[in-house]
Amino acid sequence: MKDSHIAGKRICFHKKRTLLRFIRTLFLLPALGMERPIELDNYDGRTLGAITSPSGQHARYRTTDRFLRDLTALKAGTELSLALAGCYYKAFYGTERMPVYVDGHFKAVWTLKNIPKGKHGMMDRVMPGLKQIFLNGNKGHPLLHKTCPGDRHLTKELLPIVEDFEQAIGEEIVNAVVFDGEGCSIDVFRAFDGLNEVREKRIYPVTVLDSNQYRWEDFKVLDGKGTRVVEDSDFEVLKRNKRGKVVSRVALVEFDYLSNANRRQKEKEQYPMRCALVKKENKKLTAIVTTMPFREISSGTELANLYYTRWPCQEAKFKEMTRNCNLKVNHGFKKEEVFNRMAAKKLKSAERSLNYEIRRRDNLQEKQEGVKRQMEKRMAQREKTREKLECQIETIEIKISERGGDESKLRMRLEKRERELETEEAKYQDKIRVLKEKEIELEKRKSQILNSLESNREEVAKWRRKLENTPFYELDTEMDHIMTNFKILYENSLLYAKEVFFEGKLGVVMMLRQFVNHYGDLEILDGGKRFRFKLNKFDGKGLTKKAMKACEIFNEKKIKTVDDILLEIVVKR
Repeated sequence: MKDSHIAGKRICFHKKRTLLRFIRTLFLLPALGMERPIELDNYDGRTLGAITSPSGQHARYRTTDRFLRDLTALKAGTELSLALAGCYYKAFYGTERMPVYVDGHFKAVWTLKNIPKGKHGMMDRVMPGLKQIFLNGNKGHPLLHKTCPGDRHLTKELLPIVEDFEQAIGEEIVNAVVFDGEGCSIDVFRAFDGLNEVREKRIYPVTVLDSNQYRWEDFKVLDGKGTRVVEDSDFEVLKRNKRGKVVSRVALVEFDYLSNANRRQKEKEQYPMRCALVKKENKKLTAIVTTMPFREISSGTELANLYYTRWPCQEAKFKEMTRNCNLKVNHGFKKEEVFNRMAAKKLKSAERSLNYEIRRRDNLQEKQEGVKRQMEKRMAQREKTREKLECQIETIEIKISERGGDESKLRMRLEKRERELETEEAKYQDKIRVLKEKEIELEKRKSQILNSLESNREEVAKWRRKLENTPFYELDTEMDHIMTNFKILYENSLLYAKEVFFEGKLGVVMMLRQFVNHYGDLEILDGGKRFRFKLNKFDGKGLTKKAMKACEIFNEKKIKTVDDILLEIVVKR
């Protein structure tokens, strides 16, 4: 029995009703306004105990926390995620092919320990935290997630989470993966190409370009004669406002993704993509790209809507889960010291900058030495030319003094040589002046480079010291991963209730406010085999009518729990 208290083995000896009690407790924490299990000690209500255990006593913090720690020790988070993903798919989708949406949600971790950092979008700052990668279906249900350190980039987890999802389903059902500009990379696109070589059914990326990744002339329209520039007539209406005014237009065009990367190269590498070019009335331009062939895209409107659906299907779900499911709350702060990869990354960047400055200094020294050689060369040429001309002048002067020829011709020749001497001297002075100006300019640049070089040396030394002396920790994400599974389960339960019991005519916030958190009584009937929830009367007839209709749909389904308890809901008369 001693082994039962080690590394989660205690769970193996729990009874089924005990496991269900803890699981239901963790699942219902958001519904009762609790963020962490520790808040169970301050919970005085009887509802939780009534619906989680036959005895009517709710689980306390100590036992629930011990169960959660045992579950964490078993490392069951990944298996739990995959099993639930399969259940969600069967419950909400079951289609042959579907697009999915992948994005990251950053959770801040308030700690003084040196842990991985990432960009917190709402706070607009880089800070310690965790990054959760979510895969959502095209109806907005979160289906699968991964909990990673805060410095994890979306491109590293994009394809693995899709592959894990299809593994959980047991077949290739994803035909498009939609993600934001963080994952827009040629390496990602080529990874999709490589994946399609081993798949039976093809899968395509859909993302958006940053404004610095394209130029207007890069977009081309295909016609019968080849390609041409985009014209206003190529755009069709994408969206109108409530008054019928056109607010955006779209055109389906061809785009070479590498045109910016190798624009200056003579032999440009081609990587053609399809692009939905969205032009808004405020002149803002959005370029949505995909490797999907034209035969699978009916129009630019289809491609644009496929990407823009990311907001209600994923971005809105992050906000909804943060508000209703405590998504931003962290669980488990166990840390393990690891290699300081952030300092190593900064050191590598600083060394790259230092090497660049060293190359600049060496190139500058070569230029300075070249200027000195030119000055010496000019000086030598000047002395040689000067000696030659002075010798000729001296010879002519001797001939004139000795009357060794036609004096007028000799004087003309003498004047010519003297002019040549003056001209050569002037040329020499001009060239020397230019070289000295260049020497002064290079000396100024040398001073700047030496200052930058010294600054980079200090930066390298700083990060080398941090790499050697500063501890770096990673959070154990298993407990957070397990708790996020419960949060996703709670979110999908709310979405299911909204769609099935209220026929999609009610928002989640209103459903929570008016129905889930509505007061009532619980009757335990048939010796504990049937639970009847009796809701108090509602203030308005509209709410009462909606509640009675929802109760009717709920009761018709004869829903039972895992431990064979029949659930009923009624509204008090």
